[in-house]
Amino acid sequence: MLTSNKTPIKHVLTFALLCTLSFPSVWAQFFSMDYKESAYREQHSLNRPYADSGHWDGFGAAAITPEYIRLTPDLKSQQGGIWNNKRVDMRGWGVHINFKIHGQGSINGDGIAFWYSKERMMPGPVFGSKDYFSGLGVFIDTFGNHVSPSTASRSESHRNHEHPYISIIVNNGSQKYDHDHDGGHQNLGGCSVKVRNKNSTQILVRYDISMLTVLRDVDGKGLWDICAQVDGIELPTGYYFGLSAATGDLSDNHDIFYVQTYEANNNEMGVHRIHGSRDGIIPSARRDRSPQDEGGAWSVIRIILVLGAVGVIAACGYGLVAITATKPKGT
Repeated sequence: MLTSNKTPIKHVLTFALLCTLSFPSVWAQFFSMDYKESAYREQHSLNRPYADSGHWDGFGAAAITPEYIRLTPDLKSQQGGIWNNKRVDMRGWGVHINFKIHGQGSINGDGIAFWYSKERMMPGPVFGSKDYFSGLGVFIDTFGNHVSPSTASRSESHRNHEHPYISIIVNNGSQKYDHDHDGGHQNLGGCSVKVRNKNSTQILVRYDISMLTVLRDVDGKGLWDICAQVDGIELPTGYYFGLSAATGDLSDNHDIFYVQTYEANNNEMGVHRIHGSRDGIIPSARRDRSPQDEGGAWSVIRIILVLGAVGVIAACGYGLVAITATKPKGT
């Protein structure tokens, strides 16, 4: 006796559900890994053996070991940093940083900063580097100054995030960093990252045609997700990459394992190169956007939802075809 086979539709629906649930992870994997198809830039990268890396200079407490570069030891009132000594001529780039923040106790500080800045090798109060900087700072802030009573007037989005926290700051050299409020209104986006005392953690900072994206791999296992994405950021060429760290009354070891830099692989980049230089651009960020939810920009969420809907529709269509193909003739 012929009977219709219900197995295909069950499998299809299961497959559709799994695909929908996994789309955010798949999208983040694509976003984080496609830059590796771009051109590797050795002059802006840092790998072992560090002693052979003539493109980087250090200052302050920074010290080279065979396995890592320690920006600061787990001691109070330390500052240290490393700076690339080659100006960046790329209009779009991705910088992949592998690091470790660790120490004794449960309350620690202050954190690591990634810089794309006009100035280099200038110690100061902003995670070990100068204030009133010109360029981009991506701060991995391990201590929340915003918990003090003076923050009572701040928005809920700035008060409620947990530390350690990644924040994105763009400055044209005219603003003092709002250290008491962890950047406050200067913060363009970010996410919480439980990075302390992991074996290693990775972030990817990618800038491509006015879009800045920060991805995180908290456990260093190649499982990326989107921390934040901010559109409308204008950065010139000709600045320097750097990393710095600082401790205060609280402390941590801040270690860098490697920095790998790639030029963004985008077909539009050639058009921009032909039609004008970015050397004279003043760093700026469009601030007329709605506040972003922690963990990613709404533009990315919309894309994920659209892709998920397309996947479900395709799966359902396949299911209907499968049912039709297995349905007995004459019924």
